[in-house]
Amino acid sequence: MKKVGKKEIVSLLLVHLFILVLASLFLSFYNAKIYREFTIDVNHWVGGVIEEIKEKYPNINEEELINLLNSDGKNSELLEKMGIGENNIAILSLEKRKSRTFLIGFITILLSEVLVIFYSLYCYAKKNQSINHIINHVKELNKKNYILEIEENGESELSILKNELYKITVMLKEESEQAKEEKDALRKSVEDISHQLKTPLTSIRILLDSIEDTEMDKDTQKEFIHDISNQIENMNFLTVTLLKLARFDAGVVTMKKETILLSKLFKEVEKNLGVLLELKNQKLVIDSKCNIELIGDYNWQVEAFSNIIKNCSEHSKEGEKIEVHFHETPFYTKIQIVDHGEGISSKDLKYIFNRFYKSSNASRDSIGIGLSLAKIIIEENNGYITCKSEEGVGTTFEIKYAKR
Repeated sequence: MKKVGKKEIVSLLLVHLFILVLASLFLSFYNAKIYREFTIDVNHWVGGVIEEIKEKYPNINEEELINLLNSDGKNSELLEKMGIGENNIAILSLEKRKSRTFLIGFITILLSEVLVIFYSLYCYAKKNQSINHIINHVKELNKKNYILEIEENGESELSILKNELYKITVMLKEESEQAKEEKDALRKSVEDISHQLKTPLTSIRILLDSIEDTEMDKDTQKEFIHDISNQIENMNFLTVTLLKLARFDAGVVTMKKETILLSKLFKEVEKNLGVLLELKNQKLVIDSKCNIELIGDYNWQVEAFSNIIKNCSEHSKEGEKIEVHFHETPFYTKIQIVDHGEGISSKDLKYIFNRFYKSSNASRDSIGIGLSLAKIIIEENNGYITCKSEEGVGTTFEIKYAKR
């Protein structure tokens, strides 16, 4: 059996009390009205009696008349002899009035109770409708149908329950959409990873088959082995970077809050990219104003700037220089990394931070995840990165870190 709430009991009792009070007030006013009318009629009747007595007994004095009218019924025979009795037409029947008053009171109480019953049935039907609505909504939620809306502004228990259920529906809908997006992103990532691994693996297999099945001179064999080594290096870079991205996607990376001296940071970056810059005879020119500090995770910042400058190196010709400039304001620290290479086309520029995206002029060994990882790291350290580029002129990466 369903338990009735205290509020429902109090509400029903208040309704009963209110209607009964109204009925009682109505009966009181009605009885007062009937009493006034009855008093007027009696006074008229008494006046008629007095007139008739005076006409028949002109010698009766006032004292005898008052005693006669105030008698307790012992002089009723005298009144009857005068032609005045209980059934005389001049007297309105008191019993009839009593009966009519009782009948009206009974009907009033009956109608009041009928109203209470109808009101109770209405409340029950409305509550039952709300409960059925909630039950149907829960069934739809079980079917993963999140399109229903049952938000209400009432203050009753059912209204509060409906609002809470509405909030749960919105939350489940958002989680469902997010899960779908994540599933699509995961599917695309798996396809991209499969493609990125398939290409070097195929190249390695072809090169190994060539070395095994054909007789070649040592110089050619050495060149093939060098190509295999490059492909393995690319696969290693891809695997390591993907693992780093996966850690960010899973939300398990905790950034340290360290004071980082930019001069030390970019010396470490230059050391990491020393071999690459030396092979292309490129020079990293660092602004002399590099004694600026910022707050972040030192190792991850080295990773981010190494990826950005590596991208600049790959898209610059041999002998070109890559410049790093610093600017500090009361609100942020700005770092600009500028190359004078081939630049990025306008159609590719807005996608360069997307995972696995490779521009039309990307190198054959490019994977397309270095800038994506750099962007994630910078944003996790309260930074913001943008890119401006012009084909044939060069590219500028601008990173701003807000001061706290």
